[in-house]
Amino acid sequence: MDDIILEVLAEYGIAPNKITLIRERENRCVWKISGDKTNYALKLVRPKIARIVANVGVYLFNRGVPVITVLPTLKNDFFVQHKDVSFVLFPWFEGEAIDYDTPGTIKKMSSLLADFHVASRGYEAARNPIKKEYLKYAMETENMNKVYKESIHDDSQMVKVFSSHYDWLQKRCIWVIERLPDILAASAIFNPDLLLSHGDYARINILSDKNGDWKIIDLDTVRIYPPMTDVSKMITLINHDLGNWDSTRYQFILECYRKIRPLFEGEEELLMIDQCFPHQAIDLLISYYNKSTSKTLVEELERCLASDQEKLKEFQINL
Repeated sequence: MDDIILEVLAEYGIAPNKITLIRERENRCVWKISGDKTNYALKLVRPKIARIVANVGVYLFNRGVPVITVLPTLKNDFFVQHKDVSFVLFPWFEGEAIDYDTPGTIKKMSSLLADFHVASRGYEAARNPIKKEYLKYAMETENMNKVYKESIHDDSQMVKVFSSHYDWLQKRCIWVIERLPDILAASAIFNPDLLLSHGDYARINILSDKNGDWKIIDLDTVRIYPPMTDVSKMITLINHDLGNWDSTRYQFILECYRKIRPLFEGEEELLMIDQCFPHQAIDLLISYYNKSTSKTLVEELERCLASDQEKLKEFQINL
């Protein structure tokens, strides 16, 4: 792979001193490229995603959103294609994932997400490349059932914990699907402005430097999708990281978000419904099924289920 990377970097006129793999996933790898005076981040993505990352980054940056934009090649292209994959290059941002212990983090995080959504208005209308997706609750439910059936004979603690809650998780999936048709039209109902959704807006995808300046990273998952799903995932992950459901924190996040982007009719209901769907429990099971090396999956699942039980009780949903 190093030989391929050297060929790619030559397209940018860069002769690196060191190449370090810092993240590895299927079709999504990241390397730190160290030079004499300047460092870079090189990312491997699918070709269609490369075009989206490049265009979305520039569009949002020009509208004041703190994202890191891709660098052009010597030929002024914004990605380099090699066979069936593409590479995009970014300036290196020296920072760490934001920390909830820093005062004001949750407020700033909520406001920044609203800024992201507002700034994305008009992106699709300008005929920029983007994915449009329908609400995927039925597909996620099918994936959960499939993975569970294939794992049920596994004698691990992970499967035991999931099995003991499986009927309850199924009921939650059905409850949500009955209220939200799993069609593209439903996505349009909850996103008439065709705003962009980050898709993975989380603490680990927001970096802060020593001066406290933030950058949103990982635009690979951006698509046309109801913005409330971003808010919902952010709330879920904050609850998970802090170890509990908190209704006061839930309302505070909504208040911070609404000050910048007021919600229209039905959006808050969508948020509540999406909060009831067991996205995270399903993701944890699939991570286990895919042979994740994480040693905390069981503890994370137990914490997720406990937080969800508190949440549904607060919402007065008895399943």
